[in-house]
Formats: sequence, structure tokens, C-alpha cells
Amino acid sequence: MPQHDPAHTRDAAAVTRPPPIPATLLDLFTTAPRRFSSHTLHDGRVRKFPHAPESWAALVYLDWLPCAARAAALENAVAIAVAAEAERADGRTVHSLVFSGEGVAQTLHLSLSPPIQLVGLATRNLFVACVRSALAAARPGDRVLTVRFRAAARWVANPERSREFLVVETAGANAGLDALGRAVQRVCSEMDVPWFAMWRPHVSIAWRAADAQRPAERIDELPEDHGEEDAEASFAVRFEGAKVKTGNRVHRVAME
Repeated sequence: MPQHDPAHTRDAAAVTRPPPIPATLLDLFTTAPRRFSSHTLHDGRVRKFPHAPESWAALVYLDWLPCAARAAALENAVAIAVAAEAERADGRTVHSLVFSGEGVAQTLHLSLSPPIQLVGLATRNLFVACVRSALAAARPGDRVLTVRFRAAARWVANPERSREFLVVETAGANAGLDALGRAVQRVCSEMDVPWFAMWRPHVSIAWRAADAQRPAERIDELPEDHGEEDAEASFAVRFEGAKVKTGNRVHRVAME
């Protein structure tokens, strides 16, 4: 009878067993629940909605990963803002949203809603389901939305006046985008979810701490498209679907 070699069995198991998943990769998909909020963890940012059990900050948006040329143009506008702050004795730190600190291009958001709060698991699930239905009904049979943006950026303060965002705003009328925004607003109204009345569609490309003593600036350094019917300096972006973010979960919504 052949002898059993334990060492051989261990070697075979070592070859067939996959390596462990690095903890850093696991962090990309899940996070431990937090029981406190601290602005020291987020470059001085203060949460609009404090951490609480059965409560989620939510946002409805279209996501956009700019091509290399467009990302470079957006980052150039951020660099101009950084340089302007560096020239001031009371200059503030400008945080880019176009590239990460490691130089990786990041997905930008065209918001269809202001930040909102959902309280209760049933409310969260109902909200996501209603937004899915509302967006599908707002653009039946049309899966692609083209939006034009102004070829300029300006600083806009959030409602709490705690931060200012360098934003690129939509240019001209867009019936499709307006229909999506109204659909989300209608869901919020029907569910008694507070809506910031002054909200307008935009893409944020950077942020800084707010300063009530200084006026907002405008940066006219974004390349425009030429030969378009709209004479205003602008560029176009195509979107193919929306997303609903509730806490650290993202729900994809097809526009069809």
C-alpha cells in the first residue's frame, strides 16, 4: 500500500488555494458602520446629515468620466483656482474632484437632486424604487441624454455656507434633463423628503472652505466646442443612465 505523504498534501493545497484578498481591496466595497462624525477625517468637511442608525444621505445623479483631454481642461481650471489662492495671504486649500491625490481620473457627477436624507430602511427602499420608475417614465425609449455645459467654471457656496464648490453649469435649455430633475423632485415631494429650492444641475470639479468675506470668482478657461447651433461657449457630454447613492450603496438606474 502506498505511503501517504502529509507534506505532499500540504504542498498541493498551497498550489490550488487562491491567495487572500488584500484588505485594501475589501475596503473599496464595504465599510464598517460609523457611530460618530468627525470633520478631521475628511479634510475639514462637515457632514450635512450626521451618522445615525437607519439614516442615509442620498443623491440622484448622472455620472461622467471625462476623456483625457476634457479632464485635463477641467484640471487646468482647478489649477488656476489653486494658483489664485496661493497668491493670497489668506489663501485656502483647493481640493480637486477631477483627479485623486494619486493622479487617477475620478468620475464626476451631474446631480439630479440636492443631497437629501432618507430615514428608515423602508423609506430608502421605496425611494430607490420610485426614482427608478420616475426616471424611466420621464424619458420613455430614450437611453442617451446629451447635455451641454458652459465653458467656464465658478465658485458656488453650499446651502450651509460651510464649503464652496467650483462648478460647471449646464448651458441653455435641455428638456430631457429638466424632465429627469422634475421626476426626482416629484418623488421627493410625494415622500415628504426636503428639497433645496435653489438647486440647479451642475458638475462640481473642486471644493474649498467657505469665506463669507470674499466674493465668488469665475474661471473662463474651459475649451469650447465650435460649430454648434448654440452660440454660447459650451461643450457637450453624453449620459447613458442615472445612479442613486444611498449611504455607501450605489443603485444603477437605466433610462429606457
